[in-house]
Amino acid sequence: MLTSIPEEAFQGLTRLVTLILQENNITNLHPGTFRGLRSLKVLSLKQNKLEVIPGDIFDHLVNLNDLHLQNNVLTQIPAELFTSQKKLKKLYLSNNLLTVLPEGIFLNLPNLQYISLFNNQLHTLSPNTFGPMPLLQELWLYDNKLTRLEDNVFSSLTQLKLLVISRNQISYISPGAFNGLIGLKEISLQTNNLTSLEEGVFREEAFQGLTRLGTLILQENSITNLHPGTFRGLGSLKVLSLKQNKLKVIPRHIFDHLVNLKELHLQNNVLTCIPAELFTNQKKLKELYLSNNLLTVLPKGIFLNLPSLQNISLFNNQLHTLSPNTFGPMPLLQELCLNDNKLTHIEDKVFSNLTQLNLLEINRNQISYISPGAFNGLIGLKEISLQTNNLRSLEEGVFRGTFRGLQNLKVLSLKQNKLKVIPRHMFDPLVNLKELHLQNNVLTSIPAELFLNQQKLEKLYLQNNVLTWIPAELFTNQKTLKELYFSNNLLTVLPKGIFLNLPSLQNISLFNNQLHTLSPNTFGPMRMLQELCLNDNKLTRLEDNVFSNLTQLNLLEINRNQLSYISPGAFSGLFGLKEISLQTNNLTSLEEGVFRESLEITHTNITSLEPDHFEAFYKNLAVLNITDARITEVQPHTFNQTHNLLSLTLSTTNLSSLPPSLFTPLQNLKTLDLSKNKLTSIPEEAFQGLTRLGTLILEENSITILHPGTFRGLRNLKVLFLKQNKLKVIPRHIFDPPVTLKELHLQNNVIREIPDELFTNQQKLEKLYLQNNVLTQIPAELFTNQKKLKELDLSNNLLTVLPKGIFLNLPSLQNISLFNNQLHTLSPNTFGPMPMLQKLSLNDNKLTHLEDNVFSNLTQLKILEINRNQLSYISPGAFNGLIELKEISLQTNNLMSLGEGVFRGLNNLAKISLSNNHMQNLTGKLLYGVFHLTTVELQNNSLLYLPEDLLVSLTNAQNLVLSQNPYRCNHKILPFRDWLVKHQDKVPSASSIKCFTPSWLMNISIINLKNDQLLKPSQISPTPLSLYSSTTVPADHTTSVWENKDHTDDRRKTHRIIIALVCAAVIVTIGLCAVCWIRNKSQFVRGLL
Repeated sequence: MLTSIPEEAFQGLTRLVTLILQENNITNLHPGTFRGLRSLKVLSLKQNKLEVIPGDIFDHLVNLNDLHLQNNVLTQIPAELFTSQKKLKKLYLSNNLLTVLPEGIFLNLPNLQYISLFNNQLHTLSPNTFGPMPLLQELWLYDNKLTRLEDNVFSSLTQLKLLVISRNQISYISPGAFNGLIGLKEISLQTNNLTSLEEGVFREEAFQGLTRLGTLILQENSITNLHPGTFRGLGSLKVLSLKQNKLKVIPRHIFDHLVNLKELHLQNNVLTCIPAELFTNQKKLKELYLSNNLLTVLPKGIFLNLPSLQNISLFNNQLHTLSPNTFGPMPLLQELCLNDNKLTHIEDKVFSNLTQLNLLEINRNQISYISPGAFNGLIGLKEISLQTNNLRSLEEGVFRGTFRGLQNLKVLSLKQNKLKVIPRHMFDPLVNLKELHLQNNVLTSIPAELFLNQQKLEKLYLQNNVLTWIPAELFTNQKTLKELYFSNNLLTVLPKGIFLNLPSLQNISLFNNQLHTLSPNTFGPMRMLQELCLNDNKLTRLEDNVFSNLTQLNLLEINRNQLSYISPGAFSGLFGLKEISLQTNNLTSLEEGVFRESLEITHTNITSLEPDHFEAFYKNLAVLNITDARITEVQPHTFNQTHNLLSLTLSTTNLSSLPPSLFTPLQNLKTLDLSKNKLTSIPEEAFQGLTRLGTLILEENSITILHPGTFRGLRNLKVLFLKQNKLKVIPRHIFDPPVTLKELHLQNNVIREIPDELFTNQQKLEKLYLQNNVLTQIPAELFTNQKKLKELDLSNNLLTVLPKGIFLNLPSLQNISLFNNQLHTLSPNTFGPMPMLQKLSLNDNKLTHLEDNVFSNLTQLKILEINRNQLSYISPGAFNGLIELKEISLQTNNLMSLGEGVFRGLNNLAKISLSNNHMQNLTGKLLYGVFHLTTVELQNNSLLYLPEDLLVSLTNAQNLVLSQNPYRCNHKILPFRDWLVKHQDKVPSASSIKCFTPSWLMNISIINLKNDQLLKPSQISPTPLSLYSSTTVPADHTTSVWENKDHTDDRRKTHRIIIALVCAAVIVTIGLCAVCWIRNKSQFVRGLL
């Protein structure tokens, strides 16, 4: 950790472009620290402990673009600190202790686009704080201590789009505070101390001039009232948030001028009423939030003129009635929430205009009566929720009439009312119902025909009633039913055949009833049923074949009953059962054969496993799973009698050690799972005698050491999991005996090195996982005999170099991962012939260059990823041999250019990604010979334009990402513009590709660029004085370097043309004179003769 920097530390680094000094403990800087760094563009000093910065420290950094000073302890900054930073674009000063900004501090930053000042201690802003910043887009001032905003404090920021002043202490805003912000689109003033809008905080003129403002956030203040003209002039406003204030009344015409409003947040105030004409002009309003107020009534016609409304929330008010004219035609309204009011009844046709409503919620009211025509007109309704009301009975006509026409209703909730009886034909019209909630009522019985028409029902909730019986014919037509809940009733018996016709049932709950017996015909074929819960009943016996139809059942719970006898055939047919729980019963013994083949014990309080635990069924037991138990020890000889065991799982326990030879009697064992325990070591003879063992799982323990003979004798071992332990060293010959090993997991340990002979005998190895260790190197001979290896993962290690020949003998390799290491170079002999390799990931390394033929053996490679490295050079022959390559990704590197032939020979290449580099120009012949391109990504580079020859090569591509480049819009951009116009369907958001320079064309869409716009405005014709007098900087002062260069180029070309014309005239004149002279001379000679 650096604490200081010598003054001469960076002397002589005249070409340095980026300097990162962040996350140190630097407390001070010498004035000359950065002297001489005239090329520096990015400087990061964030997350240090700087308290003071010398005023002239940045004077020599005239080319600086990005400056990071956030997360220090600066209490003040000198007024002259940024005097020389005319090219600065981004400035970060957030998370310091600044209390004031000196006047003029930002006066000389004409190119600044972004500034962050949030989370400081600023208590005031003076009008001279922000100088002319014609390019500034965002200003972040939240989490300071500002109490006031004075006139003209932002008046120079004419192009500002976003202003965030949230979480301050502002109690006063001057009427002229936002003068000059003619381009502003969003203001956030939430969580301040604004208490009133009557005392000049926002007078009528407060927002005048903000004609482009789209979002205004005033939430989480203490505003109690609003002036009628507060929002006058905000004709572009789309989002207004006044939620979480203390508004009691709203003026009736306050929103009249907000004709483009789409979202209005008035929730969490103390409104008791709203004027009937409040929303007269809000024909574009889509979302309206009025919840959590004190509204007692909605005036007639209040929602008559909201044809675009899609969502309205009125929950948690004091509404006690709704009139039929409350809701006008709202053809787009999808949801209506009236929860938590005081409605006592619902009259006819109250919702009749809401023809497209999907969801209607009237929960937690006091409804005791519903008129038969209450839901007329709701032809698009899919869900009604009336839960937690005072409904005691429902007339049959109510639902046969009320729900008539609701053919799209899929969900109906009547839970938590006081219903005692349900009429037999109540749900007849609801033929598409999928989910019905009747739980938490006081139902005593159910008519046999109740669900006769509900042939699409999927979920039925009847729990928490007082049902004593159910008809045998109740579920005759419910072949689609998936979930059924009868728990917490008073059922004493289940009639034969009750569950015979439920083939889709996946979950049934019958716990906490009074059931005392189950007949063999109770449960029909339910091949989808996964869980059956019969806990807390009064069952005394289980007879043969009672569950025989439940072949796919995974979980069976019969806890807390009175079972004293289980027939040997009680669990016949449960072939898929993984867990059975019989806790808290009256069982004193189990007959032989009750658990025929498998036993699963979970969540037991047993702390020790003993031999007599398995005496009752040792002959037939083939699968034993013990998981999530408190077991701390397994006594010796526990498994001596379970000779037929094929699979043993002892996982997620408190075991820290194993007795020697514990598993020796299990000579038929094929799978042993000891994962997720607390084992720190394995006895050397632990697995002796397990000659048939094929899979051994030791993952997620705390094993620190392995004895050399641990796996000796496991001659059939194919899969070994040792991942997520604490292994540091692997003994050299530990895997020598198990020559059959196919899959080895060593990831997520702390292995530092691997012996070169470790895998010598593993000639059948197919999958090897070594990721997430701390390997710094691997021996060149490590994979000499692994000709069958298909998958190799070395990612997330600390490898700095790959030795020559390391991957020369891996002809079967299909996938290799090397990402997130420290690799800085690759030699041409690194990768041998791998005809099966499809993908190679080298992301997140430190590669700086790629030499010729480094991948030449990978002839079948399809995807090559080298993202997030430090590549600055790629040799023209780097990709030689990759004849099948389809995708190459070189994102986030330091590439500034690419040679002409770098992609030559990649005939099948379909996708190239070069985003997030520093490319300044591309050769026109870069993609010559690449004919099958579909996607090219060039975003976020430094491209000024694209050559015409390159555009021709891009014509056949289907998806081109070209945004976020500093395009220079002079005459050279015209071919690109014409190409964009012709092929805009290939470029996502083509209109978002904009000019960066010159300044008068900044942010102009290239696709819409006109030829005459390339001329500087002063060269076209005099223009009237700008309407926006707040812009104080003359145009000449904002002309960029590139603009001057363009004008200079144009003048030079003009001079050259004039000189050429003069020279031509001179030559012609000389020629004519010569001809005349020759003629005169001839005549003179003839005269003499």
